[in-house]
Amino acid sequence: MLSKVINNRNKILIYLKSIYKYIYLFVFFLAIYLFLGILLSYKESFPYDLLFSADTPRAVGDLTEILGNHYRIKVHPLFLILTQTITLVVNGIANEPSLAIILEQAFCGSISVCFLYAILKRLNISKLLRIICSFIYGFSFSLLLFSTTPETFIFAGLGLISYWYIVTCLTQHKGKLSIKEKFLLIFFGIVSFGITLTNYITYFIGLILVLICRYNLKKEFKKIIKDLFIINIFNVVGIIILCLFQAFVWTNSPIFITSIIDGLRGTEKYEEVKYMSLVFSNAKNLVWIKQIFFYPLLCPSLVNTDKLIIFDTYNLPIFIKAFFALLLLSTFILLLLYITKKIKEKDKYNLFYILFVAITITCNLILHYFYSYDVGFIYAVHFSFLYIILLAMIINNIKTKKLKTTCYILLIVLTIFEIINNLYRYYEMLNISMSMLNSSYSIMKAMKCIIFVIPLSILICLILDKKNKSDLYASDNKIIDFFVKNILIYLSIILVVGLFIAFNF
Repeated sequence: MLSKVINNRNKILIYLKSIYKYIYLFVFFLAIYLFLGILLSYKESFPYDLLFSADTPRAVGDLTEILGNHYRIKVHPLFLILTQTITLVVNGIANEPSLAIILEQAFCGSISVCFLYAILKRLNISKLLRIICSFIYGFSFSLLLFSTTPETFIFAGLGLISYWYIVTCLTQHKGKLSIKEKFLLIFFGIVSFGITLTNYITYFIGLILVLICRYNLKKEFKKIIKDLFIINIFNVVGIIILCLFQAFVWTNSPIFITSIIDGLRGTEKYEEVKYMSLVFSNAKNLVWIKQIFFYPLLCPSLVNTDKLIIFDTYNLPIFIKAFFALLLLSTFILLLLYITKKIKEKDKYNLFYILFVAITITCNLILHYFYSYDVGFIYAVHFSFLYIILLAMIINNIKTKKLKTTCYILLIVLTIFEIINNLYRYYEMLNISMSMLNSSYSIMKAMKCIIFVIPLSILICLILDKKNKSDLYASDNKIIDFFVKNILIYLSIILVVGLFIAFNF
C-alpha cells in the first residue's frame, strides 16, 4: 500500500515537473500583462499619438469595428481578417471590446516570451541563460507597453517570433521540405506581410536561411531557387485571395495594392512617404540609436508635452550610462569573435544562423533609419527578440568560466534593474495618461480579472498538455503537426467569422 502511494506520488511529481516548463512563463507574464492592461486600457479612449506616437484609436477600430474606416489597411493589408475575427470571438465571451483586446494582446505578449524561451532551448542555450533572457525580453518596455495597449505591433511581433521558432526547427536537419513544412512557411509569409507589409523582409531572410540549411548550397542551388520561387508565388496568390475576401467582408477596407499603384502613377501621393527621412545628421543618429537600441529595453523618464507622452532623458549616474555603452560595444566585439570562431571551426549551422539573425537586425535598423526614425521604438517589437537571441548565442559560446560567470552576474543585475525601472516608468506613464484623460484606474477590477483568468489559463494548459499538444520542445515532426493542426483551426475560425460578418452587414 505504502509503495503504491509513493509510486503515485512520484508519478504526480514527474507530471508536474514536465508541465512546469510549459506554463510557468506563460501564466506569469499573462498575469502581469492582464493586470497592467486593465489598469491602463480598460474602457479608455486614447487620442492619437498620446502614447509615444501610437495610433491607438485606429487600432481599436480595426480590431472591433466592422463598419469602421479601415484606411490603414493599405499598410497592414490583412489585419482585419487576421485579428478582428479573433477579437470578435473573444468579445463573445468577454462582452466588452476593450477587455477582449486586453485579453488578446496579453496572450500574444506572454506566448511571445514562451516562443523566445523555446527558440533558445532549440539552440542549446543553458537553462539559466534562457530564463534570464526570457525575463529581459518579457519586461522590456516595448513588450510591456504593446502587450497592454491596443496597437498592431504585438500581433506582428508574435507572428515574427513564432515564425522564427519554425525557422529554428526547420534548419536543424537536412533534406527536402515536406508539404506540411512548405505550408507553414507559406502561412507565415502571408501573416508577416499581412500584418505589416515591411515585415516580409524579415520573413524572406528567414526563408533563405531555411533553404540553405536544408539543401547543399553548392550541389542543390537550383532546388533552393525553385523552392524560393514556389513559396513566394504561393504567398502572392494567398495574399491576393485573402485581400479580396477581406474587401468582400469589410466593405470599408481598401486593397493595399491600389494605394501603391496610385503612388507610382502620381495620381495620389503614397501616404507612407511623409514618414520617410533621407537626411543624414548627428542629431538624427542620436535619436535613432536611442529609439532603436535603448528605449525598447530600458525606459527613460517620461514627460507630457502638447498632450503627448514622450521619452525624456535617462536620469542615471554616469557610471551606469557608461556600463550600458560598454555592454553594447562588448556585444559587438563578441559577435565578431563568435563569427570568426565559427568560420575556423567550420560550424556552418551556427555561423549561418547567427549571420542571418544579424542580417535581419541590420535590415530592420536600416529600414527604421529612413522610415519613422524618430519613433522607431514603436516598431521594436518586430525585431527586439532577435537582439536577445544574438546575445544568448554569444554568451553561451564563451568558454572561459570566469568570463562567463561575470557575464551571467552582469545580466542578472541588468535584468533586476530593468524590471524595477520599467515597472516604475510604466506606473509613471499610467498616472500621466490618467491625469491627461481626467480618468482613473481600478486595481480591484484588474485583480478580479486575474483571479478569474489565470486559473482558467492554467486549466487549459493542463488539458492541452494531457493531450500532448503543448510541447514546444518536442520532436520536429510533432512540432510541425502541432502547428499545422492549430493553423487550420485558426483559418477555419477566421473564414467562418468572416462569412458571418459578410452576410449580416
